Amino acid sequence: MIHLSLVTDPTLRPVLIIGPLSECVVTKLLQEYPGQFTRCLAEAMHCSQSTLEQGLRDSLYVDYRKKGSYFECTTVQAVKDICEKVINKLIIIK
Repeated sequence: MIHLSLVTDPTLRPVLIIGPLSECVVTKLLQEYPGQFTRCLAEAMHCSQSTLEQGLRDSLYVDYRKKGSYFECTTVQAVKDICEKVINKLIIIK
């Protein structure tokens, strides 16, 4: 049997939503909780996939995806920048 208990922690932590249904989940959260969450904008990167893979291993990127002739990357620094804000954290990675 599993016992669950609510733990109150005053520290806000980022929420990363990744995957094919992320846009639906994010839209719903933004509609139901306006002003409490934000999106993390991806940066356009013109480099090789192996460079991005190395960046993931080096903790420079959280995620990336191919978009036409370039990659959309979510950087660790962008996540940190959002975490410095006072609002709750929602980071959307498609």
